[in-house]
Amino acid sequence: MKLNKKHWIALVAVAIALLGLIGAAYWVMTRNDGRVERLDLANEQNSQLADALLDKMYGHGSYDPKQRCWKVTSDYMYFCMKPVSLDRVETVEGSKLYLLAGGDGSSESEDGVAGGADPRLGAFIFDGKTHEAQASGLILSFRNHNFLAPADSRLIRLNAKGDMAWLVEGSDKGKGFPQLLAAHGKDVVSIAGQIFGALPDDGDARFDYRADSQTDPRGFHPLTLKITGGKRAGSFRFRFDEKEWSYQCEGQACSDRYTEWSEDSSDEPDDEGGDQNASSSQPPADANAALFDDGNALSDADLKEVLAALGMAYVVKDQDTRGFVTDKCRTPFRLRGTYGNGHEEDHSELWIQGGDACTSGSVGQSIWSFARDDAGHLRVSLGVPATKAIVVTDGDNSPEDNPRNDIRLSGNGFCESVWRWDGKQYQRLRNEAIQPGGCDHEPAAQQ
Repeated sequence: MKLNKKHWIALVAVAIALLGLIGAAYWVMTRNDGRVERLDLANEQNSQLADALLDKMYGHGSYDPKQRCWKVTSDYMYFCMKPVSLDRVETVEGSKLYLLAGGDGSSESEDGVAGGADPRLGAFIFDGKTHEAQASGLILSFRNHNFLAPADSRLIRLNAKGDMAWLVEGSDKGKGFPQLLAAHGKDVVSIAGQIFGALPDDGDARFDYRADSQTDPRGFHPLTLKITGGKRAGSFRFRFDEKEWSYQCEGQACSDRYTEWSEDSSDEPDDEGGDQNASSSQPPADANAALFDDGNALSDADLKEVLAALGMAYVVKDQDTRGFVTDKCRTPFRLRGTYGNGHEEDHSELWIQGGDACTSGSVGQSIWSFARDDAGHLRVSLGVPATKAIVVTDGDNSPEDNPRNDIRLSGNGFCESVWRWDGKQYQRLRNEAIQPGGCDHEPAAQQ
Protein backbone atom coordinates (compact mmCIF):
# COMPACT_ATOMS: atom_id res chain seq x y z
CA MET A 1 0.00 0.00 0.00
CA LYS A 2 1.32 3.39 -0.91
CA LEU A 3 1.51 5.81 2.03
CA ASN A 4 0.12 9.25 1.53
CA LYS A 5 0.82 12.39 3.50
CA LYS A 6 -1.82 11.64 6.15
CA HIS A 7 -0.33 8.21 6.78
CA TRP A 8 3.14 9.69 7.27
CA ILE A 9 1.78 12.25 9.71
CA ALA A 10 0.03 9.49 11.67
CA LEU A 11 3.19 7.37 11.82
CA VAL A 12 5.25 10.31 13.06
CA ALA A 13 2.66 11.00 15.76
CA VAL A 14 2.76 7.35 16.88
CA ALA A 15 6.58 7.42 16.98
CA ILE A 16 6.58 10.56 19.09
CA ALA A 17 4.06 9.00 21.47
CA LEU A 18 6.17 5.86 21.82
CA LEU A 19 9.28 7.89 22.56
CA GLY A 20 7.33 9.79 25.17
CA LEU A 21 6.16 6.55 26.79
CA ILE A 22 9.71 5.16 26.82
CA GLY A 23 11.02 8.37 28.36
CA ALA A 24 8.27 8.36 30.97
CA ALA A 25 8.95 4.72 31.84
CA TYR A 26 12.67 5.45 32.23
CA TRP A 27 11.87 8.42 34.46
CA VAL A 28 9.59 6.27 36.61
CA MET A 29 12.29 3.60 36.96
CA THR A 30 15.12 6.00 37.79
CA ARG A 31 13.50 8.99 39.44
CA ASN A 32 14.19 7.62 42.93
CA ASP A 33 17.90 6.92 42.41
CA GLY A 34 19.64 9.16 44.90
CA ARG A 35 16.48 10.24 46.69
CA VAL A 36 17.22 10.92 50.35
CA GLU A 37 14.75 10.70 53.22
CA ARG A 38 16.01 12.05 56.55
CA LEU A 39 14.61 9.87 59.35
CA ASP A 40 13.82 11.99 62.40
CA LEU A 41 15.65 10.51 65.40
CA ALA A 42 13.14 12.19 67.70
CA ASN A 43 10.68 9.61 66.41
CA GLU A 44 10.78 6.58 68.72
CA GLN A 45 10.72 4.03 65.91
CA ASN A 46 13.59 5.71 64.06
CA SER A 47 15.54 6.10 67.29
CA GLN A 48 15.14 2.41 68.09
CA LEU A 49 16.30 1.51 64.58
CA ALA A 50 19.43 3.66 64.92
CA ASP A 51 20.17 2.15 68.34
CA ALA A 52 19.75 -1.39 67.03
CA LEU A 53 22.14 -0.71 64.14
CA LEU A 54 24.78 0.82 66.44
CA ASP A 55 24.38 -2.08 68.84
CA LYS A 56 25.10 -4.45 65.97
CA MET A 57 28.24 -2.56 64.93
CA TYR A 58 29.78 -1.69 68.32
CA GLY A 59 28.53 -4.72 70.23
CA HIS A 60 25.99 -4.83 73.01
CA GLY A 61 28.75 -5.24 75.57
CA SER A 62 29.93 -1.69 74.76
CA TYR A 63 26.57 -0.12 75.59
CA ASP A 64 26.48 2.14 78.65
CA PRO A 65 22.84 2.36 79.82
CA LYS A 66 23.54 5.34 82.09
CA GLN A 67 24.84 7.53 79.28
CA ARG A 68 22.81 5.74 76.59
CA CYS A 69 25.77 5.37 74.27
CA TRP A 70 28.33 2.87 73.04
CA LYS A 71 31.75 3.36 74.66
CA VAL A 72 34.69 2.69 72.38
CA THR A 73 38.39 3.39 72.84
CA SER A 74 40.80 5.17 70.51
CA ASP A 75 44.27 6.50 71.36
CA TYR A 76 43.72 5.59 75.04
CA MET A 77 40.54 7.68 75.23
CA TYR A 78 36.92 6.66 75.70
CA PHE A 79 34.34 7.98 73.26
CA CYS A 80 30.63 7.79 73.97
CA MET A 81 29.11 7.13 70.53
CA LYS A 82 25.53 8.24 69.85
CA PRO A 83 23.43 8.52 66.66
CA VAL A 84 23.82 11.83 64.81
CA SER A 85 21.76 11.26 61.66
CA LEU A 86 19.92 8.46 59.86
CA ASP A 87 18.93 8.62 56.18
CA ARG A 88 17.18 6.29 53.81
CA VAL A 89 18.61 6.49 50.28
CA GLU A 90 17.16 4.93 47.12
CA THR A 91 19.93 3.81 44.77
CA VAL A 92 20.23 1.71 41.63
CA GLU A 93 21.20 -1.19 43.90
CA GLY A 94 18.15 -0.71 46.12
CA SER A 95 17.31 0.99 49.39
CA LYS A 96 20.15 1.79 51.80
CA LEU A 97 20.41 3.25 55.29
CA TYR A 98 23.15 5.79 56.03
CA LEU A 99 23.83 6.08 59.77
CA LEU A 100 26.29 8.58 61.27
CA ALA A 101 27.35 8.42 64.93
CA GLY A 102 29.49 10.79 66.99
CA GLY A 103 31.30 10.88 70.30
CA ASP A 104 32.56 14.01 72.05
CA GLY A 105 36.31 14.26 72.41
CA SER A 106 36.17 15.82 75.87
CA SER A 107 35.81 12.36 77.35
CA GLU A 108 37.65 10.44 80.04
CA SER A 109 40.80 8.50 79.35
CA GLU A 110 41.15 4.84 80.22
CA ASP A 111 42.48 5.98 83.62
CA GLY A 112 39.47 8.22 84.24
CA VAL A 113 41.38 11.43 83.54
CA ALA A 114 39.62 14.17 81.59
CA GLY A 115 40.98 14.26 78.09
CA GLY A 116 41.27 16.70 75.24
CA ALA A 117 41.23 14.48 72.16
CA ASP A 118 39.32 15.46 69.03
CA PRO A 119 35.85 13.92 68.71
CA ARG A 120 35.26 10.73 66.74
CA LEU A 121 32.72 9.69 64.13
CA GLY A 122 31.22 6.35 63.20
CA ALA A 123 29.75 5.94 59.70
CA PHE A 124 27.78 2.94 58.47
CA ILE A 125 25.86 1.91 55.36
CA PHE A 126 23.24 -0.86 55.63
CA ASP A 127 20.93 -2.68 53.27
CA GLY A 128 17.62 -0.87 53.64
CA LYS A 129 15.61 -4.08 53.95
CA THR A 130 17.82 -6.69 55.62
CA HIS A 131 19.87 -4.18 57.67
CA GLU A 132 23.03 -6.07 56.81
CA ALA A 133 26.11 -3.86 57.00
CA GLN A 134 27.57 -3.01 53.58
CA ALA A 135 30.33 -0.60 54.64
CA SER A 136 31.52 0.71 57.99
CA GLY A 137 33.93 3.06 59.69
CA LEU A 138 33.88 2.44 63.45
CA ILE A 139 36.23 5.22 64.56
CA LEU A 140 36.93 8.18 62.24
CA SER A 141 38.62 11.47 63.04
CA PHE A 142 36.82 14.83 63.20
CA ARG A 143 37.80 18.34 64.24
CA ASN A 144 35.46 20.72 66.04
CA HIS A 145 35.39 23.43 68.70
CA ASN A 146 35.25 22.38 72.36
CA PHE A 147 35.93 18.79 71.21
CA LEU A 148 32.23 18.36 70.36
CA ALA A 149 30.81 15.72 68.05
CA PRO A 150 28.71 17.15 65.21
CA ALA A 151 25.05 17.90 65.81
CA ASP A 152 24.09 17.18 62.19
CA SER A 153 25.30 16.10 58.76
CA ARG A 154 24.07 16.12 55.19
CA LEU A 155 24.51 13.78 52.27
CA ILE A 156 26.06 14.69 48.92
CA ARG A 157 25.33 12.54 45.88
CA LEU A 158 28.51 11.07 44.44
CA ASN A 159 27.50 9.32 41.23
CA ALA A 160 24.69 8.36 38.88
CA LYS A 161 23.97 5.21 40.91
CA GLY A 162 22.82 7.30 43.86
CA ASP A 163 25.73 6.54 46.23
CA MET A 164 26.23 9.23 48.87
CA ALA A 165 28.92 10.80 51.01
CA TRP A 166 28.46 12.39 54.41
CA LEU A 167 29.47 16.03 54.63
CA VAL A 168 30.23 16.95 58.24
CA GLU A 169 31.47 20.45 58.99
CA GLY A 170 33.46 21.35 62.08
CA SER A 171 35.18 24.58 63.10
CA ASP A 172 37.73 25.69 65.66
CA LYS A 173 38.82 29.27 66.37
CA GLY A 174 37.26 30.46 63.13
CA LYS A 175 38.86 27.79 60.94
CA GLY A 176 36.54 25.38 59.16
CA PHE A 177 37.18 21.64 58.98
CA PRO A 178 34.99 19.92 56.37
CA GLN A 179 34.97 16.14 56.48
CA LEU A 180 33.67 14.02 53.60
CA LEU A 181 33.09 10.32 54.26
CA ALA A 182 32.16 7.63 51.77
CA ALA A 183 32.35 3.89 51.17
CA HIS A 184 35.50 2.37 49.70
CA GLY A 185 34.73 -1.30 49.40
CA LYS A 186 33.55 -2.44 52.82
CA ASP A 187 35.19 0.46 54.64
CA VAL A 188 34.00 4.03 55.12
CA VAL A 189 36.91 6.42 54.69
CA SER A 190 37.57 10.13 54.34
CA ILE A 191 37.59 11.33 50.73
CA ALA A 192 37.93 15.04 51.60
CA GLY A 193 41.43 15.24 50.13
CA GLN A 194 42.05 18.91 49.25
CA ILE A 195 38.58 20.17 50.10
CA PHE A 196 39.19 23.18 52.35
CA GLY A 197 37.17 25.23 54.80
CA ALA A 198 37.00 28.79 56.06
CA LEU A 199 39.85 30.75 57.61
CA PRO A 200 39.39 33.20 60.51
CA ASP A 201 39.62 36.23 58.22
CA ASP A 202 36.78 34.89 56.05
CA GLY A 203 34.41 36.27 58.67
CA ASP A 204 30.76 35.51 57.94
CA ALA A 205 31.42 34.02 54.50
CA ARG A 206 29.25 31.04 53.62
CA PHE A 207 30.89 27.89 52.24
CA ASP A 208 28.46 25.84 50.16
CA TYR A 209 29.67 22.42 48.98
CA ARG A 210 27.64 20.79 46.19
CA ALA A 211 27.85 17.95 43.69
CA ASP A 212 28.33 19.33 40.20
CA SER A 213 25.42 18.72 37.86
CA GLN A 214 27.92 17.73 35.16
CA THR A 215 28.65 14.03 35.56
CA ASP A 216 32.19 12.72 35.55
CA PRO A 217 32.72 9.82 33.12
CA ARG A 218 35.20 8.32 35.59
CA GLY A 219 32.45 7.71 38.13
CA PHE A 220 32.17 10.29 40.91
CA HIS A 221 30.66 13.68 40.17
CA PRO A 222 32.90 16.73 40.49
CA LEU A 223 32.24 18.87 43.57
CA THR A 224 31.95 22.63 43.66
CA LEU A 225 32.53 25.05 46.51
CA LYS A 226 30.78 28.40 46.28
CA ILE A 227 31.90 31.03 48.78
CA THR A 228 29.55 33.96 49.27
CA GLY A 229 29.98 36.96 51.53
CA GLY A 230 33.17 37.90 53.29
CA LYS A 231 36.22 39.44 51.63
CA ARG A 232 37.13 36.55 49.33
CA ALA A 233 34.03 35.21 47.61
CA GLY A 234 34.55 32.81 44.73
CA SER A 235 33.88 29.39 43.22
CA PHE A 236 36.17 26.37 43.23
CA ARG A 237 35.97 22.94 41.70
CA PHE A 238 37.24 19.52 42.82
CA ARG A 239 37.58 16.30 40.84
CA PHE A 240 37.80 12.83 42.28
CA ASP A 241 41.21 11.19 41.97
CA GLU A 242 40.87 7.40 42.07
CA LYS A 243 44.57 6.92 42.77
CA GLU A 244 44.42 9.14 45.86
CA TRP A 245 40.82 8.06 46.48
CA SER A 246 39.89 11.60 47.40
CA TYR A 247 38.84 14.91 45.90
CA GLN A 248 41.65 17.09 44.56
CA CYS A 249 41.68 20.73 43.49
CA GLU A 250 41.08 21.64 39.87
CA GLY A 251 42.97 24.77 38.86
CA GLN A 252 45.74 26.83 40.42
CA ALA A 253 43.41 29.17 42.32
CA CYS A 254 41.89 26.22 44.16
CA SER A 255 45.32 24.72 44.91
CA ASP A 256 46.59 28.02 46.27
CA ARG A 257 43.56 28.41 48.52
CA TYR A 258 43.95 24.84 49.80
CA THR A 259 47.65 25.41 50.56
CA GLU A 260 46.82 28.58 52.48
CA TRP A 261 44.15 26.76 54.49
CA SER A 262 46.26 23.67 55.22
CA GLU A 263 49.25 25.74 56.38
CA ASP A 264 47.21 28.06 58.57
CA SER A 265 47.94 27.53 62.28
CA SER A 266 45.39 29.88 63.84
CA ASP A 267 43.64 26.93 65.48
CA GLU A 268 46.83 25.64 67.11
CA PRO A 269 47.76 26.44 70.74
CA ASP A 270 50.01 29.45 71.26
CA ASP A 271 53.66 28.45 70.90
CA GLU A 272 55.46 29.82 73.95
CA GLY A 273 58.36 27.44 73.76
CA GLY A 274 59.84 28.56 70.44
CA ASP A 275 62.00 26.05 68.64
CA GLN A 276 61.84 23.57 71.51
CA ASN A 277 58.07 23.17 71.18
CA ALA A 278 58.35 23.04 67.41
CA SER A 279 60.84 20.19 67.56
CA SER A 280 58.79 18.30 70.16
CA SER A 281 55.77 18.37 67.85
CA GLN A 282 57.65 16.48 65.16
CA PRO A 283 56.52 12.87 64.65
CA PRO A 284 58.72 10.07 66.06
CA ALA A 285 61.53 9.26 63.66
CA ASP A 286 61.11 5.49 63.75
CA ALA A 287 59.10 2.64 65.25
CA ASN A 288 61.22 2.49 68.42
CA ALA A 289 60.62 6.18 69.14
CA ALA A 290 56.91 5.72 68.43
CA LEU A 291 56.66 2.74 70.81
CA PHE A 292 58.58 4.18 73.77
CA ASP A 293 58.40 7.66 75.26
CA ASP A 294 60.63 6.86 78.24
CA GLY A 295 63.97 6.44 76.46
CA ASN A 296 63.72 2.67 76.17
CA ALA A 297 64.18 0.89 72.87
CA LEU A 298 64.15 -2.57 71.31
CA SER A 299 67.21 -3.94 69.58
CA ASP A 300 66.99 -3.99 65.81
CA ALA A 301 66.50 -7.77 65.84
CA ASP A 302 63.79 -7.64 68.56
CA LEU A 303 61.97 -4.77 66.82
CA LYS A 304 61.93 -6.67 63.54
CA GLU A 305 60.52 -9.80 65.22
CA VAL A 306 57.88 -7.89 67.19
CA LEU A 307 56.58 -5.94 64.18
CA ALA A 308 56.54 -9.11 62.07
CA ALA A 309 54.55 -10.97 64.75
CA LEU A 310 52.04 -8.12 64.92
CA GLY A 311 51.94 -7.74 61.14
CA MET A 312 52.54 -4.00 61.51
CA ALA A 313 54.74 -1.28 60.10
CA TYR A 314 55.41 2.30 61.19
CA VAL A 315 54.52 5.08 58.74
CA VAL A 316 54.62 8.89 58.77
CA LYS A 317 52.20 10.51 56.31
CA ASP A 318 52.55 14.01 57.69
CA GLN A 319 53.14 15.76 61.02
CA ASP A 320 49.65 14.91 62.29
CA THR A 321 49.18 11.54 60.62
CA ARG A 322 51.62 8.93 61.77
CA GLY A 323 51.58 5.60 63.54
CA PHE A 324 51.35 1.91 62.82
CA VAL A 325 49.42 0.22 60.04
CA THR A 326 48.64 -3.32 58.90
CA ASP A 327 47.82 -4.68 55.46
CA LYS A 328 44.12 -4.38 56.36
CA CYS A 329 44.13 -1.32 58.62
CA ARG A 330 45.66 1.53 56.62
CA THR A 331 44.73 4.43 58.92
CA PRO A 332 47.71 4.94 61.27
CA PHE A 333 47.10 4.12 64.94
CA ARG A 334 49.21 4.50 68.07
CA LEU A 335 51.02 1.81 70.05
CA ARG A 336 52.72 2.12 73.44
CA GLY A 337 55.39 -0.29 74.65
CA THR A 338 56.65 -1.02 78.17
CA TYR A 339 58.91 -3.66 79.67
CA GLY A 340 57.49 -5.92 82.37
CA ASN A 341 58.42 -5.25 85.99
CA GLY A 342 61.90 -6.58 86.68
CA HIS A 343 62.71 -6.89 82.98
CA GLU A 344 63.83 -3.33 82.30
CA GLU A 345 67.41 -4.55 81.85
CA ASP A 346 67.10 -8.01 80.24
CA HIS A 347 64.17 -6.97 77.99
CA SER A 348 62.74 -10.49 78.19
CA GLU A 349 59.12 -9.39 78.74
CA LEU A 350 57.41 -6.73 76.61
CA TRP A 351 53.88 -5.33 76.78
CA ILE A 352 52.29 -3.37 73.93
CA GLN A 353 48.97 -1.56 74.08
CA GLY A 354 47.08 0.31 71.35
CA GLY A 355 45.37 -0.09 68.02
CA ASP A 356 41.97 1.13 66.88
CA ALA A 357 38.55 -0.14 65.86
CA CYS A 358 40.03 -1.78 62.76
CA THR A 359 42.55 -3.85 64.73
CA SER A 360 40.43 -4.44 67.82
CA GLY A 361 36.74 -4.12 66.94
CA SER A 362 34.37 -2.32 69.28
CA VAL A 363 36.88 -2.41 72.16
CA GLY A 364 39.02 0.01 70.17
CA GLN A 365 42.45 -1.26 71.24
CA SER A 366 44.31 -4.42 72.19
CA ILE A 367 46.97 -5.61 74.60
CA TRP A 368 49.85 -7.82 73.48
CA SER A 369 52.51 -9.50 75.59
CA PHE A 370 55.84 -10.87 74.35
CA ALA A 371 58.13 -13.27 76.24
CA ARG A 372 61.66 -14.30 75.29
CA ASP A 373 61.96 -18.02 74.55
CA ASP A 374 64.89 -20.36 75.18
CA ALA A 375 66.35 -19.45 71.78
CA GLY A 376 66.40 -15.77 72.71
CA HIS A 377 63.50 -14.64 70.48
CA LEU A 378 60.54 -12.52 71.60
CA ARG A 379 57.34 -14.51 71.00
CA VAL A 380 53.72 -13.44 71.36
CA SER A 381 52.31 -14.78 74.63
CA LEU A 382 49.03 -12.81 74.63
CA GLY A 383 47.07 -10.72 72.17
CA VAL A 384 43.43 -9.81 72.75
CA PRO A 385 41.19 -6.71 72.57
CA ALA A 386 41.31 -4.98 75.97
CA THR A 387 41.90 -1.52 77.41
CA LYS A 388 43.52 -2.32 80.75
CA ALA A 389 45.61 -5.10 82.31
CA ILE A 390 46.19 -5.32 86.06
CA VAL A 391 48.10 -7.88 88.11
CA VAL A 392 45.97 -10.20 90.22
CA THR A 393 47.80 -10.68 93.50
CA ASP A 394 45.18 -12.73 95.31
CA GLY A 395 44.43 -16.44 94.85
CA ASP A 396 46.83 -19.35 94.67
CA ASN A 397 49.13 -17.80 92.08
CA SER A 398 52.49 -16.73 93.50
CA PRO A 399 56.16 -16.49 92.47
CA GLU A 400 56.75 -19.82 94.21
CA ASP A 401 54.40 -21.80 91.95
CA ASN A 402 54.46 -19.64 88.85
CA PRO A 403 57.05 -17.13 87.59
CA ARG A 404 54.33 -14.74 86.42
CA ASN A 405 51.27 -13.38 88.17
CA ASP A 406 47.75 -13.79 86.86
CA ILE A 407 46.43 -10.74 85.02
CA ARG A 408 42.95 -9.31 84.71
CA LEU A 409 41.90 -7.74 81.40
CA SER A 410 39.03 -5.27 81.16
CA GLY A 411 37.42 -2.97 78.64
CA ASN A 412 35.46 -5.60 76.69
CA GLY A 413 32.00 -4.40 77.61
CA PHE A 414 30.64 -5.95 80.80
CA CYS A 415 33.01 -8.92 80.85
CA GLU A 416 36.44 -9.09 82.46
CA SER A 417 38.78 -12.04 82.08
CA VAL A 418 41.59 -13.46 84.19
CA TRP A 419 44.57 -15.01 82.40
CA ARG A 420 47.30 -17.37 83.74
CA TRP A 421 50.80 -18.10 82.48
CA ASP A 422 51.25 -21.76 81.42
CA GLY A 423 54.99 -21.65 80.88
CA LYS A 424 54.85 -20.39 77.28
CA GLN A 425 51.86 -18.07 77.00
CA TYR A 426 48.85 -16.73 78.85
CA GLN A 427 45.67 -18.83 78.87
CA ARG A 428 42.18 -17.65 79.77
CA LEU A 429 41.55 -18.85 83.33
CA ARG A 430 38.03 -17.53 83.88
CA ASN A 431 35.52 -14.88 82.84
CA GLU A 432 33.93 -12.52 85.37
CA ALA A 433 30.72 -10.72 84.38
CA ILE A 434 30.33 -7.16 85.63
CA GLN A 435 26.58 -7.48 85.17
CA PRO A 436 24.36 -10.54 84.52
CA GLY A 437 24.95 -11.94 81.05
CA GLY A 438 27.99 -9.76 80.45
CA CYS A 439 30.17 -12.73 79.43
CA ASP A 440 27.55 -14.73 77.52
CA HIS A 441 29.24 -14.15 74.18
CA GLU A 442 32.86 -14.50 75.32
CA PRO A 443 35.05 -17.58 74.77
CA ALA A 444 35.04 -20.05 77.64
CA ALA A 445 38.05 -20.55 79.87
CA GLN A 446 40.72 -22.90 78.52
CA GLN A 447 41.06 -26.07 80.55
